[in-house]
Amino acid sequence: MIKLRPHFPSRQNEIDQAMAPIIRDMGEIGLFVDVTERNRLSEIADKKIAEQAKIIERCAGPINPNSGPQVAKYLYTVKRCPEFDSTGDDAEDGFGATGEKALLKILEHGADEEATAFINALLVFRGYSKVQSGYLTNKYTRPTKWDGIERLRYSAGFVKTGRLSTQPNTQNWPSRGPLNVKRMIVAPPGFKLVKADFEQIEVRIFAVQAGDEIMLKAFDENLDAHSYTAAKVFAPMHPDYTEDALYQALVNRKGSDKQKLWEFTRTLAKTVRFSKQDGARGKNFVTMIKTAREKGTSELLFPNVAADYLKQVDRLWERMNPWTKTFAETTLDFVQEHRYVYEDFHGRRRCFPHGYASPNEPPNQRIQGCAAGMTNQAVLRLDPQIEWCDDAGIVNQVHDEILTCTREEKALETKEILESEMRFDYHSRVTVFAEAEICSRWSG
Repeated sequence: MIKLRPHFPSRQNEIDQAMAPIIRDMGEIGLFVDVTERNRLSEIADKKIAEQAKIIERCAGPINPNSGPQVAKYLYTVKRCPEFDSTGDDAEDGFGATGEKALLKILEHGADEEATAFINALLVFRGYSKVQSGYLTNKYTRPTKWDGIERLRYSAGFVKTGRLSTQPNTQNWPSRGPLNVKRMIVAPPGFKLVKADFEQIEVRIFAVQAGDEIMLKAFDENLDAHSYTAAKVFAPMHPDYTEDALYQALVNRKGSDKQKLWEFTRTLAKTVRFSKQDGARGKNFVTMIKTAREKGTSELLFPNVAADYLKQVDRLWERMNPWTKTFAETTLDFVQEHRYVYEDFHGRRRCFPHGYASPNEPPNQRIQGCAAGMTNQAVLRLDPQIEWCDDAGIVNQVHDEILTCTREEKALETKEILESEMRFDYHSRVTVFAEAEICSRWSG
């Protein structure tokens, strides 16, 4: 039985105040931009936006996809789609919204082929337009004597989980695929970037808090958590493979003749695990996976996965892993009684005085809040040890990743400091750690 720790005094105000001067300096240094790469990414975004605009026009005729009233008229008057408000709840006739939650609700409820194609194209159109206008050609980019610099404004204490918020929002920068915005961030001449990302931090935190024996075993044996999850879940669907053989195939997927299949399988298993940790099951689980989209661009992650296949995955998971369900139910029962939940690293509390909008919010707060607490604590540990001068220092914190810029001759020393200070003995069976990397470009 999962036991929620008794409440103890929260250190959240103390942490947020200590972070304030650090994030001020982070914003002052900024991120150096390779303008040539940024222009290349901008061209990719423009091409994708034009492609989606053609699909939208083919479905709905000459329509402005940026016009809410025109989109609403097509969906609700022409196509007679069920109407939902901005939160995804039922709306009265004539009051249907056109935001993402309403559009996803229409897809979940069911729409004809043309309306479905229109909505999917519109979501991708908006995603790429947001990347283009918000991250590639935004007003916060300022030219300098070198290529360019991205000045960020950080805030602590506003995000409920304790994570930093930034303007522009680097948290939502696409970090893979053709529109990998992180590629445009580079080290200035004479400097190196040193980055470190916590290794599967949310899975490790969940394993401890939920008592997930499958993941605890994976960490005991130093296995890849997501490949191990995939082997456990999908082995019954691959009769030619035992669990061990499937795990080995997933771990050694690069360069194999089935690389794309195993990469897809591992990515699906990772998404399944996070949705289950958030309490999704049954119809809600199937919908969550079917509508999962790429961060930033809004492209579907699993466009060809059948609902029946996901129902089978759901049943297999429930039999294999009872801890995710118990964790969610225990957390929601605690919130029902106390009207709040808190993470167990710094004690950051989130109140739910009128209940929660979605049942995944309280479990999410416990996991992401704890991860945010560790990341913020790592920044506080790093601050006095990292060299701050000219363009050197901590330059960004994105979710569970910390990015620093340092003089070339200090790069190896900085790497060792990052790995040392981003290590937490969270539990007798679980250590949270990060592996640092020296690079000239943030990603790719």
